[in-house]
Amino acid sequence: MTKTAIVEDALRAWFDPEARSVLEDRLLARMDAFDLRQADIERDVAFTYETLTHYIFYWLTRTEPLPEGERDIAHALGRKRFDHFIGQVARKRQN
Repeated sequence: MTKTAIVEDALRAWFDPEARSVLEDRLLARMDAFDLRQADIERDVAFTYETLTHYIFYWLTRTEPLPEGERDIAHALGRKRFDHFIGQVARKRQN
C-alpha cells in the first residue's frame, strides 16, 4: 500500500460522516459496557464494606472487655500478630 493510498483512506474516513459514526458507535458501546462493569464493581465493594462494618460492630458489641491485668499481654500479642500480618502482606505484594 502506498503512502498516497493511506492518506486517501484516512481523509475519506475523516470526511465520511457514516464511517465516523460507526467508529463512534463502537466506542460508545465499549464505554457503556465499561461503565456497567465499573458500577458492578462499585456495588460489590460497597456491599463488602457494609458487611465488614456489620461484622465489626457485632464483634465489638458481643466481645467481653479484657480484665485489667490481661490487657497489656493481649495488646502485645495483638501487636505481634498485626506485625506478622503486615509482613505477610508486604511479601505477597513484592511477588
